[in-house]
Amino acid sequence: MLRIAVCDDCSNDRKDIINKLNKIEESWGRELVVTSFENGIDLCNSLKSNVFDVILLDIIMDNSIDGIDVAKIIRSRGENVKIIFISSYDERIRDLFRLDTIAFIDKPVDIDLLEDALKYAYEKIKLDDKNFFTYKKRRNELFIPMNDILYFESNKYQILIHTKKDIIVYNDSLKNVWNSVCNTLEFVMPHKAYIVNLKYATIKNSTTISVKDKLSITIGRVYKEDTIKRYMLYLRRKI
Repeated sequence: MLRIAVCDDCSNDRKDIINKLNKIEESWGRELVVTSFENGIDLCNSLKSNVFDVILLDIIMDNSIDGIDVAKIIRSRGENVKIIFISSYDERIRDLFRLDTIAFIDKPVDIDLLEDALKYAYEKIKLDDKNFFTYKKRRNELFIPMNDILYFESNKYQILIHTKKDIIVYNDSLKNVWNSVCNTLEFVMPHKAYIVNLKYATIKNSTTISVKDKLSITIGRVYKEDTIKRYMLYLRRKI
């Protein structure tokens, strides 16, 4: 599944892009979850609580900040979403190359060029897989940036991913999660029910690990040695 945002101030252009995305979805047999925005401000506000894999972004928008400024805001927040610019020619085209742009597609949008850009974006996402946590929910493969994860929590047969924006729930075991992230130094498993991102955590007196102001965990005896070792390696790498 790909979560796609379409931002264009022209209603007809938004409808045209969405119709072509629907055709691509049918051709791929892969779910594309599409959310549309008529201006860049609404898109930026939505990103505070929503995550997208790809943004199809118009450059020239009369009723809002333009697409390049929207992209600069997105990048300034550290968002790793893939951006595809869709617009007629713009004199600020040089700025696009400084914003980690996947593609630039002229209007009216050619469906083959759009499909090629989405394929490239999807391949980039998979190549960046080490920076993303991949999980399955309702048979859909989903991605979330590692940097967005505060901690994982096990609750019976479910995993709760506590992120900076929300809580994601899906069926799995914490053992499987640990197998996926254990090679990433940012994560530790201090307790049988938790895996924590050290980017948002501190260890106090070698007995307690705190995640921001959200959680305090007593480090389990069998997990203590590995947790402290990983924490020290993480601190050394930051120096």
